[in-house]
Amino acid sequence: MMLGEARRRNARPGSLLEVRRMPPPASVMWTRFDLGRLGYVAEEFLVTGEARAFAAAPDPDGPLRVAGSAAYRTRVVVFRPSDPRRWSGTAVVEWLNCRSGVDTAPQWIRLHREMIRRGAIWVGVTAQRAGIEGAEGMAPPRHLKALDPQRYAALDHPGDAWSFDIFSQAAEAAAAGRLGFAPPACLLGTGSSQSARFLTTYVNRVDLLAGLFDGFLLSGRHRSAATLEGESICSGRAPIRVDVRVPVFVLQPETDPFGRMRSAEVRQPDTARYRCWEVAGAAHGDSYMARAGNVDDGSGDVAALAVALAVPPGEWLPLKAPMNASPAFQYVHRAALRHLEAWAKGGEPPPSAPCLGGDPATGIARDSHDVALGGVRTPWADCPAQVYSGENEEEGEFEGLFGRTLPLPRAVLAALYPEGVGDYLARFEQALRAAVAAGAILADDVAENLQLAERIFAIVVSPGDR
Repeated sequence: MMLGEARRRNARPGSLLEVRRMPPPASVMWTRFDLGRLGYVAEEFLVTGEARAFAAAPDPDGPLRVAGSAAYRTRVVVFRPSDPRRWSGTAVVEWLNCRSGVDTAPQWIRLHREMIRRGAIWVGVTAQRAGIEGAEGMAPPRHLKALDPQRYAALDHPGDAWSFDIFSQAAEAAAAGRLGFAPPACLLGTGSSQSARFLTTYVNRVDLLAGLFDGFLLSGRHRSAATLEGESICSGRAPIRVDVRVPVFVLQPETDPFGRMRSAEVRQPDTARYRCWEVAGAAHGDSYMARAGNVDDGSGDVAALAVALAVPPGEWLPLKAPMNASPAFQYVHRAALRHLEAWAKGGEPPPSAPCLGGDPATGIARDSHDVALGGVRTPWADCPAQVYSGENEEEGEFEGLFGRTLPLPRAVLAALYPEGVGDYLARFEQALRAAVAAGAILADDVAENLQLAERIFAIVVSPGDR
């Protein structure tokens, strides 16, 4: 089937969807750099429609039935090339994460460098009610109506049972060229953490009905999935169905297989339309997502990037040790997006990768330096200047997701790299070339990885050199 054919076949005649461009936003969400300088423009749209809620048929794997309908009004954010000739034809639609009571865009943060350099369009969808109305117990309130009551006064969400169809209708608007750009040749869906729970249900149940996307990228998913009634926190196991319609690529940090996500319980073999990578040294949340990704504009200021990655304990979250500061996960995300795009267009699937070692009782298996064993390897794990872990000893709901960064004693560094920085960089480059050959890091990112490694090594050896 040609790309886009399923979208035309599944388009709903007489859809109540209405799309209206909002005034330019006062600030660009989730970035602190100038999108305009990079040739991109930010736009916001008010999307109005009537969404369906779904229920399972008597056969739990059979077709869905419509359980009801409700009116809604939400917002959709678009970052696109200001010059349409720069557009690659690919649009990436993110289910915004609202677990903390505010819309966040972790996939945009991790993927924006790859999307911008290749000219892709990003679409962020406020699919869930908490992004508009807030979440109970989350203070201070940072949901849309709290952030700008006047701008977002008209937004109205009936509840998360309708979120699946709201996401579909936003994708329909993108596919039909109603969000300020022409119909895309390739439409990809993505989401992280809580959003990945909803997208798991979307992939397993709703996508067979909607037929809008050409592929999906899920990151940091739980063993379970959201219910059709919109409950995010639930028991049970939800592997990706073996007969998925389009390619599905899952990226898991080492936090998730045996931690609170327990994703090892839904490990499954790779297929022609399914891949899962578990990334050594990566955390569910990290300093790139928390801080560095907001300022990383690709300008080549590696020194500034290295400093932004080094978040002191307590600055962003009350952690006992510095959060995971490995750059690895965002570089692997970039490679995964490029793999998925080619795969969705009929190319070869991404390479398969081994799972991380370990078990639920002891956690991730580690070497003598506390580096994770198995999984997708990067030089940030295999040539450590400091040890990046996806696990920590924190007990808070969010704190436990951010891993930790532990220094290596000077004597250990001297034993590992007896010739100093030159020795370290030679070994780092060798591991980097192996990661590129394995498909885990893009050749486009080799030079930056090497420069960043040199800078971080200097900071580790001489902490005052910032």
